[in-house]
Amino acid sequence: MWRVCGRKARFLVTLLCASACSADDSGGTASNAGGAGSGATGGKSSDGSAGTGASSGSGGVMLDGSAADACVAEKLVAKLEKKPVDVIVLVDTSATMAPASAAVEDNINGKFASVLGASNLDYRVVVLAGYGANEELCVSPPLGGASCSPPPSVPANTSQFFHYPRASGSGALLQNIIDWYNAPDSLGTAPNGWSGFVRTDSLKVFLIFSDTSSSSSIDGSSFESQLLALTPAVFGTASARNYIFHTIIGLGENSPATSPWMPSDPVVSSTCSGYSGSLGPGEPLQNLSKLTGGLRFPICQFAAFDVVFQALAQSVVTTTPLECEFPFPTPPAGKTIDPNTIQLDYTPGTGGPTQSFTQVKSLADCTPSSFYVENQTIILCPDACTAVKADSSGNIDVRFGCDVGFVK
Repeated sequence: MWRVCGRKARFLVTLLCASACSADDSGGTASNAGGAGSGATGGKSSDGSAGTGASSGSGGVMLDGSAADACVAEKLVAKLEKKPVDVIVLVDTSATMAPASAAVEDNINGKFASVLGASNLDYRVVVLAGYGANEELCVSPPLGGASCSPPPSVPANTSQFFHYPRASGSGALLQNIIDWYNAPDSLGTAPNGWSGFVRTDSLKVFLIFSDTSSSSSIDGSSFESQLLALTPAVFGTASARNYIFHTIIGLGENSPATSPWMPSDPVVSSTCSGYSGSLGPGEPLQNLSKLTGGLRFPICQFAAFDVVFQALAQSVVTTTPLECEFPFPTPPAGKTIDPNTIQLDYTPGTGGPTQSFTQVKSLADCTPSSFYVENQTIILCPDACTAVKADSSGNIDVRFGCDVGFVK
């Protein structure tokens, strides 16, 4: 059983194997071509008349639950992965940001990357910030690839961490995200801009750190239009965004002070307390957070960034959507599984009636309640995917072995 529970990253799929899990000397897996699996007639007889469930053959389980011969239902475990996620961390590295920049360096490994790693997410962290000491950033291992005492001459990027070394002040934050996307940096680490560090299929999560919001040539609405126009496949569309925008800015504190302002909360016009630099509430950035479902925190809480980073990491984990596909299960040694016999049974978490998702040939043949098998991967069709992802407590049973409905 695959139980969708609180959008956790791991899901169990109970695979009930009947006569199609027959003994096979080669131990291979049947292809998704041809007719039903051997020993399972299920659905209809050869003359087109209704069948009786599952026939005998090498032993099987009748669809009504009664046993035929000696085949015992077997269980295999598969998991549905979450979508990859690329976290883009933009830090204002103007002189007034020194204490907040230091807090980012101190917590990005222990209270952020560690949470993402423990969740088994496929993640990357991409930093857009001035590179070096003091108010500029240098990220040490395990994210970064080298010690920052002192910082190496160029950022030590790794397979999960990428530093695009360019400095930004508060007034140009949004414009710089756009302008730097395809622009090379001065150290030669990103000849194609920061676009070379992100993946097309990943969810993009922005974390923006600044103490103020001086006048900018671009507002939140203009920023989104320009961002989506850069590469639609990367960032999505206005009706189907593939990015979330979290803001850590000079806005006034919530209660308690380390609690985030939620997307449903109004724009905060006051500023926070306890910071030596000039502060601004950053309304354009707040609007982007509200628009995309992001969180808002006060920059003044830099001394408690451990709490802030942990909350941000948990938000990344819980909001990263599921991939509506999972690998074709591996049969036990010496057995095969006919993919033509697979059926999905979806039970809504609301307690409604179980709905059968039937197998179709390909994406082009999809219906509102179907799936297809491609390259030994089970893929939910778009409407079925939407229904399952919106249900936090439903479950899916994957059955195979009795020719249960593949439309050939």
